[in-house]
Amino acid sequence: MFAESDKTARLDFTGLTNTRFPHVLMSNQNQTEAILRRRLAARGQLVRWGTRLISVVPDPDGGGVTATLALPDGRIEEVHAEYVIGCDGTHSTVRRELGLEFAGTEYAGRTRMADAVVRGLPLDDDRLHYLVAKTGMLMVTELPGGRSRLVFSEPGEATAAASVDVAAIRRDLQAVFDRWFPGQVTLEAPAWATEFKQYRRQSADYRSGRIFLAGDASNVRSIAGGMGLNCGMLDAINLSWKLAAVLTGKAHPSLLDSYERERVPADAQVMAVAAQLHAILMDHHTPVTQRIALVENAGFQTSVTSLISGLGYTYRDVIPTPAGARVLAGLTAGDRAPDVGINARIGIHDMLDHPNYTLLTVHRRARSVWETQALVRQMRQHFGDRVRSVSVCPPDTQLAPTGTVFSDTNHVHDLYGSADSDVACLIRPDGYLAGRVCLADCGTLLADLGTVLI
Repeated sequence: MFAESDKTARLDFTGLTNTRFPHVLMSNQNQTEAILRRRLAARGQLVRWGTRLISVVPDPDGGGVTATLALPDGRIEEVHAEYVIGCDGTHSTVRRELGLEFAGTEYAGRTRMADAVVRGLPLDDDRLHYLVAKTGMLMVTELPGGRSRLVFSEPGEATAAASVDVAAIRRDLQAVFDRWFPGQVTLEAPAWATEFKQYRRQSADYRSGRIFLAGDASNVRSIAGGMGLNCGMLDAINLSWKLAAVLTGKAHPSLLDSYERERVPADAQVMAVAAQLHAILMDHHTPVTQRIALVENAGFQTSVTSLISGLGYTYRDVIPTPAGARVLAGLTAGDRAPDVGINARIGIHDMLDHPNYTLLTVHRRARSVWETQALVRQMRQHFGDRVRSVSVCPPDTQLAPTGTVFSDTNHVHDLYGSADSDVACLIRPDGYLAGRVCLADCGTLLADLGTVLI
């Protein structure tokens, strides 16, 4: 981050812990969409382009939803579905049809974005740069393929015109580069450019019967920090495993009630962080020196990198510890299951690469892993393949049941275990803890799970 030509701050993601990816990865949205389309096609599904939603109407008996669609050839089609998810953006038709309020405010200022080749830029090409001045903020970061993503925010009246004057945006961006780096930088014609308004808005409800909202249809935030797409994908991940479990008859429909309960406060956390970053980068009415002072606050680096990366968000305020279980220090229900190496070949997240719950038991003593076999048999009897079990033994273990994973460090035990007891962790399909208890209290985990799974 540069302010008035002086480097003032640097967000360092290499300090992130319990992840294999302590860095920023920039990817064009069209590349992300292409990956998702290929995944859909592999499952026999296609995106229907040029199709517009006219209305969504719940069945009178509550058994489904009828969506009315306008097709590219002008025909009208009615589609009946068990559930509908509105992922249709800030101006969501689904949200409007449900009559849900989208409360919030509009950020002041004018914002433009473009992807273009930038030549002669005297900045490292492996970082995301913010150039902050009283006249505005310019963000520059290199994208795959030789282009750079440029975002320019300045005081003024925001517009959201139906057509974008790409030549004018190029001219204005070139003028900004000339102010920062006189005579050094040349901006080629953008491959793509847009101008837009920024909002901080959130729907109080993410669900109405069998209709859900996700992504920008449910909440929008400042682009500061670039958290929008990740936020929408976390909505989708949270809802999709629950919906899949209900539709396949593995879980009670009441499981879907937890989507709104968990994602409304989680998305509010994202919006708050984005607002904090917006105040630093794009609050053009506040002197730059005052904005930089916010960056220098103690703990800013750790807090912001944790939240931008998505690793720091938790559902612990809405997922209680199972009733009757002793509360352990450290990780708790609602926390993200951290990725940590078990041994040189495998890590915790490798054990979660399946669509079911995982019961992870962490043992201080080699002998205790044998004592859990009755528990594992009981779990299989009740839940079948809907729960997988993984036992992690300490480094000095000589003999253990088939399927036990031997650790060669104490990392898993330090993070997931306890100093005075063996521990059982129930991890949901989305990688968050449903509970973490002493092994002796494992029955409380299974009792809770019995209220979710059929």
